[in-house]
Amino acid sequence: MQKAQTQPLPELTSDYDISVEQVEHFEGNGHICLREVASLEEVTAYREVIGQIVQQSAKQADPISTRNTYGKAFIQVTNLWERSEEVKKFSFARRFAKIAAELMGVDGVRMYHDQALYKEAGGGHTPWHQDQVLWPIDEKDDYDVDAFGRYLCRGRLNDFRVRQSKAGICR
Repeated sequence: MQKAQTQPLPELTSDYDISVEQVEHFEGNGHICLREVASLEEVTAYREVIGQIVQQSAKQADPISTRNTYGKAFIQVTNLWERSEEVKKFSFARRFAKIAAELMGVDGVRMYHDQALYKEAGGGHTPWHQDQVLWPIDEKDDYDVDAFGRYLCRGRLNDFRVRQSKAGICR
């Protein structure tokens, strides 16, 4: 595992208050936009670290002009937490785990998957797609369009159960 940062990174252990209305929104829609979960300073500190790991992983990528539609859409790196202690600190941050647990009404959460998606200058569009057949999304499902133009499937949370995970339970 790589160690890229010399200055200490923010701890991300402080609480972020979740309201009853936010929990209800999440339960009903399966997604929610939470503002200011991390401060500008926290985002700035981790952006550099995460960006470095993504760029190191992307150096093996073919030039954009030779890639297929999927390959042009973005740089995708999964399980970053396995590549860097600093990224692991971010991915497994207590604050994020606590938010997820509170929204789902559980005592703890398990890391199923972490992923960085970077749009490259000159890259292609991202077509409508289903990331994994194990993630139960049907194109006939209801969806919301967020401020970034992303389509978010609505109301599927309670239909999805993760059976296994390499990572441990976050609390």
